[in-house]
Amino acid sequence: MLQDRLRMEGYRTAILNNRACFEGKAVLDVGAGSGILAIWAAKAGARVVYAVEATSMAKHARRLAAANGVGDVVVVLEGYMEQVTLPEQVDVIVSEWMGYFLLRESMLDPVIAARDKWLKPGGALFPSSASIYLAPLCSSLYAPKLREFEREVSGWSHFKDFMGRENGVDISVLDAEWQQEQRDYLLHSCLWQLIDPAEVVGEAARLLHFETATVTQADVATVTRPFELTISSDSEVSGFGSWFDTAFEGSPSSPASSPASSLDPSAASSAAPPAAPSATPSAGASSGTSSGWRD
Repeated sequence: MLQDRLRMEGYRTAILNNRACFEGKAVLDVGAGSGILAIWAAKAGARVVYAVEATSMAKHARRLAAANGVGDVVVVLEGYMEQVTLPEQVDVIVSEWMGYFLLRESMLDPVIAARDKWLKPGGALFPSSASIYLAPLCSSLYAPKLREFEREVSGWSHFKDFMGRENGVDISVLDAEWQQEQRDYLLHSCLWQLIDPAEVVGEAARLLHFETATVTQADVATVTRPFELTISSDSEVSGFGSWFDTAFEGSPSSPASSPASSLDPSAASSAAPPAAPSATPSAGASSGTSSGWRD
C-alpha cells in the first residue's frame, strides 16, 4: 500500500480531512501493517487507536508510531483479529483490506468479524462502501499475447515432430491439453496494470456494490453478476478492464464532512482478461454475459 499513491491519497484525505469522525474516539485498525492508518487516525485526534497486526510487522508499527509522536495513542496488538481481545468497543474501524479485483486475497473477512464484535452501534467504517466496475477495452496488450501463444503452438509442433522422429514416441495425444494450458495462461489470464482511458471503448458496468456496515461473508464468498456493455466507438474489443473504487463517507450518525474516494477509475489498476478472438463491433452495439468469481 505504501507505494500505491492513489490509495495513500484516498486514505490520508479521508482520515485527516474528517477530524470530527476521529477526535476523542476509539479507533481500530484491522491488519495494520506498518501502522500508517493508525498514525493518521492518531494525528486526526483519536483518543486511542488499537492497531492489530498478525505478523512481526507489528514491532515496526510500534517503532513508527513512537517515531511520529503518537506512540502514547497507538496501541499495537500482535495477533489475528479474530483472536485479539480489545479492552473496549470502538467508534471507528479503519482498514486497507482490498485485494486484487477488490476481493481476491482480500482482508475483508477479518474486518467483518471485527465489525460484528467490536464496533459500537452506529459506528463508522473507513471505507464505508466498495464497488467493482467492468468495461470493454481496445488494448495493445492482446496482440503480443496472441503472438506469444502462436509461437508456443509452433514450438510444440516442432517438439512433437522431434519426439516422434528421434525418440519414436508419439505425444500428439497431449495436443489438446497442452494447447488449452497455454491458452488459459496466455490468453485467458488477467493482467494487472494501469488502464489508459483511451483504451476504454464503452460504458462501464458496475458489477458489485456493497456497504461495509452491512456486507456479510456470504455476500462476497461467491459472486455472479449478469452485465451488459454498450460499445461507444467502432473499435476492436480485445478484452475487459476492471477496477474497483471505495468510498469514505462515515456513518449516518457520524458522517464524513469531506467524503473521499480511494481510486480514480480513469487510472485504475486493472484485471484485464483478453477476449479471444478479438471482435470489432459497431458503435452502439451491446454485449451481455455474466461474470462470476469466488473469493
